[in-house]
Amino acid sequence: MQDDVAKNIEIVRCVYPGSGYEGSIDDLLSPNVVGLEAEALPYAGRYEGKEGFKRLLNALVETWDDLSCTELEFVAQRDTVIVLFRLQATARKTGIKIDQRVSELWKLKDGKIIFVQPFYFDTWAIRKVCGLS
Repeated sequence: MQDDVAKNIEIVRCVYPGSGYEGSIDDLLSPNVVGLEAEALPYAGRYEGKEGFKRLLNALVETWDDLSCTELEFVAQRDTVIVLFRLQATARKTGIKIDQRVSELWKLKDGKIIFVQPFYFDTWAIRKVCGLS
């Protein structure tokens, strides 16, 4: 079971910028993957399936420049991985930088990502730097 937990951490790690993963994101995702983003954010919503997940990643790229996730810490048990990290980015629309803590809940099944939901320390700050508040 410990091997499965370690594998799940490595699968999730591959999604983050700078992981060095060179494969296709499709290989990591379940066909029924779901991503949820807070309604207050510019990329709010429910993203379903592999194509939906790619739309979510594209929305993040369209919103942020110089996006980095640092100080990554992975906590896992069975098919659940929690990632704690520091998000640093510049809003493309305003050129304003953000630096805040984020945690993400990842669920996996049979070695594939089936669910992800981030929890931002301050969604109001994200709205502000993106010119939404």
